[in-house]
Amino acid sequence: MFAYDDLLERIQAEAVSEGLDEIRLAREEFHKLTGEFDEGEPWYDLRMHMFQDWYLLDRVGPEGLTPTELYLVNNRARLGPEDTAQVLNLTVTLRSVFRIARIRGEQRFSTPDELRARIDLDVDQARALLAHTRAFPAGSGCATAR
Repeated sequence: MFAYDDLLERIQAEAVSEGLDEIRLAREEFHKLTGEFDEGEPWYDLRMHMFQDWYLLDRVGPEGLTPTELYLVNNRARLGPEDTAQVLNLTVTLRSVFRIARIRGEQRFSTPDELRARIDLDVDQARALLAHTRAFPAGSGCATAR
């Protein structure tokens, strides 16, 4: 399991515990932005992952915060330093299409992005790049998410 998957699941569980009305509104908004899709359609799973990422990391709710930011506000006192850093990393994610520009040495890929100077990824992360659409700080490097 991806290191941040557990954290995203906790954030989603807290967001859902606030009630399903906000999620229904968010899904309607997402459908307006990206087009309608239903279970069983091609690309359904990918679109649902995109919705979950957008809802948890990008969509500002009625409180003026994303669910991830709200999770941090509600839980910061009981989160350890590592968990706090991980949640903060999720608040500065970068959604983009990454292009592998060149191989540096034998272990690293470099991916220039128009919005950031450089994001370095290790080989395992670069292999998964075609399926991943989001990058965020992780320690001294960068991680990608579903």
